Amino acid sequence: MLFNSALPAGDIHAVLCRSGKGYRLTKEHSTANNRERVRVNRAGGSISKNRDTGLVEGITKCTRGFGCHGDPKLKRSFIPAPYAVSIPLDIHCQFLVLATSGLWDVICDNEAVAIVQKALSSFLSSYRRRSAKDTKRRTIKRLGSRSVNPEEDASPAMTDTKDTMKREKATGSSPSNTGETSSTSQGTLKEVDPATLYDKAAAFVGSQLVKSALLGGSRSNITVMVVLFQGCDTDNSDTLDTAGHST
Repeated sequence: MLFNSALPAGDIHAVLCRSGKGYRLTKEHSTANNRERVRVNRAGGSISKNRDTGLVEGITKCTRGFGCHGDPKLKRSFIPAPYAVSIPLDIHCQFLVLATSGLWDVICDNEAVAIVQKALSSFLSSYRRRSAKDTKRRTIKRLGSRSVNPEEDASPAMTDTKDTMKREKATGSSPSNTGETSSTSQGTLKEVDPATLYDKAAAFVGSQLVKSALLGGSRSNITVMVVLFQGCDTDNSDTLDTAGHST
């Protein structure tokens, strides 16, 4: 069992999907959190009233973060103290979504989980279909490239190898040279390794979250990171309906 520690601060939130359900791992570090408002006021800071929840020193709705050490007024209440959490990671943990308020302002935790589940399932299913077609195509080519025995009935063999023999005649290769075909097939099989596949899957899922936030009307900075865990492709169709819906 592995443990993952998160120390977020500011407008970034982390949502863990475990067994098809989303769990927020972070606290709200903004003026929308009443406890943070009290802390800011006690520290001698001020919260403006030009917005629904107000802005710290009239600048930002965030109450924690980094980069304001040069502002003597703001640094009194805008502190670089993160919220620390440590969680065990097991085979039931599927993925983690880290994103700025540009996502969470328009998409709730359960909606984000549902979007990731559907996008990931779609991506992996599409890859597996393409992989199955490629495997079938390589098998047909490999069978068609076998040498033909003149003493046997040539009709079925000639029918199976018609396209292959035309290609070999054009390239000048020998019908009995199966070593090159085998090497090419193995190279194709290794073209996409698991690490690369899931890197691409995470990038695709992240882009879908960003698109959903834009469609939801977000006008803030939208930065998203998706971390896939061991159980990311576990089928949780029974819990998908209760996890939320995509926008």
